[in-house]
Formats: sequence, structure tokens, C-alpha cells
Amino acid sequence: MHQRRGRTDDDAGANGDGDERVQLLRGRPANGSEVISTLAKRAWSSPRVKTGVGLWIVGLAFMTLMPALVVITPEMRSTYESIAVLTTEEIFTYDDALADLAAAEDVLYSSQVWFWRWRPEHKVIVDQNQAIVSAKQEIVAGLTAQRVARQNKANAYVGLWSEYGMSEMKAKFWSSFESGKVFAQRQSFWQMFHLMLTSREEYFLSIFVKWVGLALINFTLGLIGALFYYTYALFGMLFSYESLSLGGVTFFILSFLGGASIVATYLIGLYGITAGGFYVAGRVLVRGAALQYEREERQRRLLRERGQM
Repeated sequence: MHQRRGRTDDDAGANGDGDERVQLLRGRPANGSEVISTLAKRAWSSPRVKTGVGLWIVGLAFMTLMPALVVITPEMRSTYESIAVLTTEEIFTYDDALADLAAAEDVLYSSQVWFWRWRPEHKVIVDQNQAIVSAKQEIVAGLTAQRVARQNKANAYVGLWSEYGMSEMKAKFWSSFESGKVFAQRQSFWQMFHLMLTSREEYFLSIFVKWVGLALINFTLGLIGALFYYTYALFGMLFSYESLSLGGVTFFILSFLGGASIVATYLIGLYGITAGGFYVAGRVLVRGAALQYEREERQRRLLRERGQM
């Protein structure tokens, strides 16, 4: 009686362990969607993730939905244009200075014959032409500085938060963004060309996977580099609009946050599409391999049955 009871207790313990294992197995996610859902819930429970998502939303809203806080009236627009727009005489003066500089540089280049540094008669001519070019360059630099000063004065009049400042900020970002994408596309093209030449013995699928990885790296580096260049351009805007106050610093932070949010959105989408494509391709390949295995197994079974007959 006691022995049977002991065995029963042991069996119950064994069954209990089995039940726990079954519960653990049942608690595991059954497919990829449940895995992603579980990871997303765990990530969302972190305060850092919530802060990052909040900053990302603020950045996207600033770049896409934020209107100009300073409304430009017709009087302000007229004043801005009167300060920034050059007169016809000033434009002709600047163009003539550029033309004189180009002509002086052509004369200087023509006078630099072979070994002119060691030929005194030619060295004298080159030095004279160089002095003329330097004088022309000073004239152009002075006119350019005047134009920049007038533009800075006009920018300071309307401010960073006007439609002029917002438009210039967005134009600088998209210009940097496109430059980063062009860099990535050019690098990816040449790397694909190199892989096709140096990987003749590999399968096309392995070459394609390598190229996709390199393309992702190129786009990541290109857009991060574009973000740094855009940040440098934002510093220049602070000085161009003569806005180093709290409003200017706020504009800089929000503009940088908006640019970083768009870059992050683009990269996350790029990585997500790539991962989704590989996932679907993997599922198709696995399904195809399973069907092929079942087909071959069915053929082997038929051959065994015919052999037995």
C-alpha cells in the first residue's frame, strides 16, 4: 500500500513537471507576429523608448506640420526685398568684377610658361599678373561681403521663425538628404559592379545578399553624414539670421530633431522593408523545400511499394 502510494506520488511529481513544461511551451510565442508583439510590449515599457518615440513624433511634426510663427505682412515683405534684393547697378558692378577677375586669371595662366620660376624675364611678368589677380580678388571679396551683409540684415529683420527661415531650413535639409542618398546610390552601384567581377564562383543569391547588406551600410553612412552637414548648415543659419538668443537655440534644436527624425524614419523603413523581404523570401524557400521533400518522399514510398509487389 505504502509502496504504491509512493509510486503514485512520484508519478504525480513527474506529471507536475510535465505540466509545467507544457505551460512553458504554451507560453512561448507561436509565430513571428507574437514574437514581435512581445518585444514591442517589452520595449514600450522602457521610459527611454517612450522618450525617444515622443521626440521622434515632435521632430516629424515640426518638419511637416509646423507653420511659420512670424507672419510676413506685405509691408515686411517689401522691406525685406528692399534690403536683400540688389539694384541693377549693383548686379552689373558685381558681374563686371567677376568678369575682370576671370580675364586677369586667364592672363596669369597664359604667362606661366615652362620653368617660369627659373626664368627671370617671365617671373617678373607672372608676378605682375599675380598682383593684378590679387587686386581683382579683393574687389570681388569686398562686393561679396557687402552682399552677404545685406542678406544677413534682411534675414535678421524677418527672423528664423518666419516663412523665409523655415523655407531655408527645409531646403538645406532636403538638399543634404538628397546628397546623402546620391552618395549611397553611387557607392552601391560600384560595389555591385565589383562583386559581379570578383565573385564569379558564388551563387547569385549570395552575391545579392552581400550587396543588400553593403547598400544598407552605404545608406546609413550617407544619411548620417548628411545629417552632420545639415547640422553645420543650421549653425550658419544662426549667424546669418543673427539669432543667437533663446529663440534661435530652440529653432536649432527643433530643426536638428526634425532632420534626425526624418533620417531615422527613412532608415527604419529601409531596414524594415529589407527584413520583411528576406522574411517572405525565406518562408517561400522553406515552403518550397518542404514541398520538394514531400514530393521526393512520396516517390520513394511508391518505389518501395512497387518493389514489394
